[in-house]
Amino acid sequence: MSKKEKKIKKTRDAGYVPFTREDLNQHETENRNLKAVQLFQEMLDVPKRVLKKKKKGKEIEVDDFYPTTMEEAIKMENMLVQVEAAVDDRSDNEFMENIAWMKETLAWSKQRQWTIAWWIVGVVFCMSLYYFHGAKKRVGERLAVERWNTEQIEGRRTAEIESTKNTIAWARESLSNAETKEDTKYYSKRVERYEKELKAIEEMDTEKYHKREIKQYNKYAWAKR
Repeated sequence: MSKKEKKIKKTRDAGYVPFTREDLNQHETENRNLKAVQLFQEMLDVPKRVLKKKKKGKEIEVDDFYPTTMEEAIKMENMLVQVEAAVDDRSDNEFMENIAWMKETLAWSKQRQWTIAWWIVGVVFCMSLYYFHGAKKRVGERLAVERWNTEQIEGRRTAEIESTKNTIAWARESLSNAETKEDTKYYSKRVERYEKELKAIEEMDTEKYHKREIKQYNKYAWAKR
């Protein structure tokens, strides 16, 4: 892991976000990626604590953008696919950096939600009925995925392929513009990682991709339990 990657992981643990609402609003002034930025802003409003603060008229801090549940993380991840699809100016490096950062942060958040579940096992015993109800909801979501038809499966797969290709394009452009050895190494790893993910998805047929999605949702159901 490079120094830059270590730094990113450390600052995520501290609730760091490399942008502010004002930074995003600046795109309206510059008239760049307006639709994509709007969807990005909507995605940042998903966490419940953001909505609560908005209703109370309180100031929203940057670390409020972090999802605090697996459900929030998945919803934000799905919305980020829409953000990438709406980008019409990929030369906007700052915004593309924010998209890439959010993509990795949401993946990190989902892993974190899975990890922290272990130490609270003893604490939640007395709330078993509550969590059992939540688990049933998760199982319901998994069953819904199991019932996806071919069109739904391919639609999801196509969207993920397109999203990954967009990320690769951004990573390659960032690599070509890298000015330091550290940045070159960092973006080279990003390109390699995303190309590997893309190849894996493209090689899956409809049945294998569907099984992967079911397995993922099944894991979330067990995590909730």
